[in-house]
Amino acid sequence: MKKFLIFALLAVLLISTVSCRKTDPAALSNNSGVGRYSDDGEDVLHYPVKYVYTYRLSMGGDYPELITISSRAELLEYIGNNSDVYNFEQSWYSVSFYDAVTEYTEDFFKTKSLVMAVIYEPSESYTHSVKQISKTDRGYTIDVIRFIPEVATDVEALWHIIVEVPKTSAILSDTNAISINVESKSK
Repeated sequence: MKKFLIFALLAVLLISTVSCRKTDPAALSNNSGVGRYSDDGEDVLHYPVKYVYTYRLSMGGDYPELITISSRAELLEYIGNNSDVYNFEQSWYSVSFYDAVTEYTEDFFKTKSLVMAVIYEPSESYTHSVKQISKTDRGYTIDVIRFIPEVATDVEALWHIIVEVPKTSAILSDTNAISINVESKSK
């Protein structure tokens, strides 16, 4: 009887612990792949996406910012030029920037490029999903959804949203014609 009571108590504790635990929204954002939303259409592009929470070491900047990277050397140059602005080494909400970009070797860049949207948020609790990349009359728009939770911290954050784009994609033909549209949704 004692063993049964101990087993039952452990089962109740385990069930209550699991049911009370909330899913970390940043983990959802980091693992959301090509995005939680999908609109089909001939002018809509879907590519693999990574969401990396990045600390801002110094204040300032004009966001959102768009960066295109076509080689490993350009990626290393971006990191070197911005290591005094962003903390690329660690992140409590997602993988670190360094960890996220380790797979982007010279072999990767033979067939693909990176299009990065750097987005400032007033709270580190906000997460994101790329809804789509759509063709417009002026070029392409990266449509990003910002998820705002009911309760959020007041710690500022930057997100590097990294889109892996084939080198043959029309989006790369004029990177000055790429815009970023951020739409907010409550969670």
